[in-house]
Amino acid sequence: MAHTLFFLSATLFVPAVVGLARLVHPTHPKAAFWGCILSLMGFFGYGALDGIDYMTWVAGKADTGLNPVAMQAFIDEALHTKAVLIPVLLVFTLLPIGLVVLAVGVHRAGIAPGWLAALMALGMVGVAATLQYPVLLVVSALALLASFGTVGVKLLRAPSGEGSAAGPV
Repeated sequence: MAHTLFFLSATLFVPAVVGLARLVHPTHPKAAFWGCILSLMGFFGYGALDGIDYMTWVAGKADTGLNPVAMQAFIDEALHTKAVLIPVLLVFTLLPIGLVVLAVGVHRAGIAPGWLAALMALGMVGVAATLQYPVLLVVSALALLASFGTVGVKLLRAPSGEGSAAGPV
């Protein structure tokens, strides 16, 4: 169930980041560009981390027809192989960096206060780092909801044409 929710949220994350970049672009085009590019590139690393987590979950199930001991050995080897782990973590690092750049642009553009914009990066790092701790995972998800959700609601309540970029990013 958690992986299904991750997939659904991932489909909404991409337009949310692009939408925020469009809001920031008229006043801070560099922050919009780099925030969007780095966030979306880093999202691939987050997908890889979630894929590793999903493999671990599947390997532990007895009804898959897979040998759970052998599968767990493969996963452990991948998690301890620097040639796999370092690139994935480096690519993932682009996500919070991009969200910080975007959050600074959101704050400077007057779209959201700085503390609320900062919840974007903090929430994303929290979601990735607290998968084993359900309470912290929920707090991190709420931080993401507060930051992205507040800006989204503000945009939806704005009169038609306000708050959106005049042209493509």
